[in-house]
Amino acid sequence: GITNMLTYCFDLTLISIALPSRTPRVLVHDSHIFDGVDSRQIGAAIRTGYFESAERGYQHLITLNSDNLPPVEDVELSSVILPVRLTDEYEDGGLFGIRFR
Repeated sequence: GITNMLTYCFDLTLISIALPSRTPRVLVHDSHIFDGVDSRQIGAAIRTGYFESAERGYQHLITLNSDNLPPVEDVELSSVILPVRLTDEYEDGGLFGIRFR
């Protein structure tokens, strides 16, 4: 988990150095960056990313399963969570037209 959090912080540092002169103005982290990380640290990382992106003017996307979402101090997550639900429960479900069975 420590190496993952170092990578997360390194990514935040790189985008802050690259802005405002370079594009794209987006940083994306998949859920695997939080593998093996304590839920309090995940909350702190999300909080830091939230405030850094707001201050520096870029979009920070984090993909997480909703059951792994910890409480985050000083951030109302319901205002920034996109209500996207991926499922293949129905015939029109799946991801990019692929059905998983």
